[in-house]
Formats: sequence, C-alpha cells, structure tokens
Amino acid sequence: MLIARVHHNCCFVCINYGLSDGYGIAKMISHVIAFESLLPKIYTTLPPPLKDISDVLAILFTGPSSPCKKQYKGRFSPLLVYRSHVVRALNWLILNHPDYEDVTIDHNNLQQYPEDKPPVKVMHKESDTNRIVEAKSVFNTHSEEGTD
Repeated sequence: MLIARVHHNCCFVCINYGLSDGYGIAKMISHVIAFESLLPKIYTTLPPPLKDISDVLAILFTGPSSPCKKQYKGRFSPLLVYRSHVVRALNWLILNHPDYEDVTIDHNNLQQYPEDKPPVKVMHKESDTNRIVEAKSVFNTHSEEGTD
C-alpha cells in the first residue's frame, strides 16, 4: 500500500489467535478482505501520508488478550513498515516502471511510519477460540483452526 501509485481498494485484516491446551497463544488464522473504493486516489509522491493509510487499512485482532509488541515483531511482521524496503522498492519502480517515472519519494512521509508496530490502530475483540462458529462444519470437531 505504501508503494502503490493508485489506491483503488480498502483492506480489512482479521487476525485470530486461540488458546491451545492451556499453554497460551499457539494457533493463528488470518483473513484479508479488500473492498473497492468508489474514487481511486492517484499519488505522484510516495509513500502517502500516514493518515491516508488509515483510510484504506483496518486491522482486527481477536484472541484472549490484546497483542503486545513481541507479537508485532513476530506474527504481525507482514503488517509492519520497513522504511529501507519501501525506499528500495520505490527506487526500483522509478527506474524500471514507466508509470512511476514522475513519482518522487517523500522521506518526511516515510518517517511518520513506525517500524515496531502496524501503521494503523489494531482493534481487539476478546475471544477464547479462533473458530468462526458460522463457518464450522458439523463433522469438524477440532477446537481451533490453524496449526500448532
């Protein structure tokens, strides 16, 4: 989302953690849903300001407790911003993609993004399991989804 010149969708990420045999958080499942935006935004300066990302990205964490910084570094890693990676990707696109030749990199916008937590607020919904009751088959008797 930080290197996309056109934002034509909104993303919702749902991360479900569960308890396994009383030993704490052991299983995770995650879903990403994208919704089409009515008016796409076209950027000539990337990455966009941090407030723009909050308009197109939401994160819902369900589990027995709110996520901590240790979980952000581990399992939330795909949702973290690594500034050096963003700059490297943008430089490559500017050199190699004709749609990016007039794009400029805004280092002030990039400094707004934290590297140790997701760039948007993570909402928490308490849950003892990561099972979605409506999606459970009559024959599926496992207590949780995911892998150990």
